[in-house]
Parts: sequence; C-alpha cells; structure tokens
Amino acid sequence: AHWLIASTESALGECLMARGRMAEAEPLLASSYARLLESRGPDHERTRDAKRRLARLYDLTGRPALAAPLR
Repeated sequence: AHWLIASTESALGECLMARGRMAEAEPLLASSYARLLESRGPDHERTRDAKRRLARLYDLTGRPALAAPLR
C-alpha cells in the first residue's frame, strides 16, 4: 500500500483517540507508524507525526513504558 494510506490511517487513529475509542485507534496507530517507519524512514515528517500519536495513545491509556521509547 502507498505510504499516504498509512499516513491517513494515522490521522484516523488520532480522530478515534480524540473520541475516546482507544481500542479502535491503537491498531491503526501502531500499524501505520510501522509502515511509515519502513517506507519513509524515522526522520520523515509523517513518520514523526505517527510516532507522536502512538506515544500519546500509550500515555492516555496508562502505558508510559510503551510511550517512552517513542520519545
């Protein structure tokens, strides 16, 4: 799939997170971050956005140990 799909899925995950739908957001955020990391690399703006979103989800769901490596 094109990397823009992963970027869009990350944005959708953020919207779900904002609605409190963490269980739905998590797989989108995790998979989109992994795909962007692979296809665009760690320094690409969209990859950094996806990483930030995933870390925020982990923080909001009380899992700071999972968020820490993403910082």
